Amino acid sequence: MNFGLIERTFDDFVSGFDHTEEEIVRKVIHSKNVADNCVLIAESLKMSKEDIFLAYCIGMLHDIARFEQWTLYKNFEKCVYDHALMGVKILFKGNLIERFNIDKKHYYIISFAIKNHLPIKIESTDDGRKLLFAQIVRDADKLDLFKLFDNAEYSKMYKREYNGEGASDKVLEAVRNHRIVNHKDMVTVLDKSLASLCMAYDLNFEYSREIYVQKYLNAVYNNSKDILCAEDLATLQKFMKDQQTFLQKKQDA
Repeated sequence: MNFGLIERTFDDFVSGFDHTEEEIVRKVIHSKNVADNCVLIAESLKMSKEDIFLAYCIGMLHDIARFEQWTLYKNFEKCVYDHALMGVKILFKGNLIERFNIDKKHYYIISFAIKNHLPIKIESTDDGRKLLFAQIVRDADKLDLFKLFDNAEYSKMYKREYNGEGASDKVLEAVRNHRIVNHKDMVTVLDKSLASLCMAYDLNFEYSREIYVQKYLNAVYNNSKDILCAEDLATLQKFMKDQQTFLQKKQDA
C-alpha cells in the first residue's frame, strides 16, 4: 500500500500531456484532491487500511481519461467523449493499471467505480463493495467540484449569460423531487444554480453532507445574489431552505 507510488506513477502518466494548458493542470489538481477526499470519506467510515488505500487509488484514477479528452477535443462535454467509460478502457485495455502496482483482486472494483463516477445513477449491482467504492468516489468528486461555487470566473460567466429567464420545467421538477439535474435539461442561468444545489442530493455519506452544508451551500447563493433578479433569487432561496431541511432529516435518520 504505497500512496507515494500511486502519485508518482500518476504524475509520470500526466507528464506526457501539455502542462502549459490550464485545463490539464486543473485536472491534475482535481484528481489529487478527489483522491484525498476519498481517504477522508473512507476514514469517516472506519474502513480498513487496505480499503482506504483502494479508495485513494480510485480517486486518483477516476478522471484518467480527461487528459486525452482535453488534448483531442479541447472540451469536457460527455456527448463528445465519455471520460468514465474511456477511463476504464485506457486503464485496463492498455494495461496502464499494471504500472500502479495495485493488487489485481481490486481491479473489478476500480473498473466499476470509475465507470460509475459520472452517470446520474450508479448501475444496479448486488455487489456491496462495488457499490460502496462507487459511492465514495462520487461523493469525493462532488466535494471538489463544489469549490467552483466560490469561483469568481463562474460568476462572471453567469452574469454575461443571464437575461432573467427563470428556470426550466424539467429542472424545477428535479429540484422538487430532490434529484440530480440532467445536464441536457439545463437551459438558463437559474437552471445552472439550481443544478449546483441538486448535486448534494446524491451525496451518500454523513461526512460528505456535513462538509457540503458547512462550506458550500451558502456559496451557491453568494455566487448568484448579484446576478439573479429578485424573483429568481427568491426561487433559489426557497429551494435552498428546502434542501437544508431535507439534508438535516437525512443526518438525523
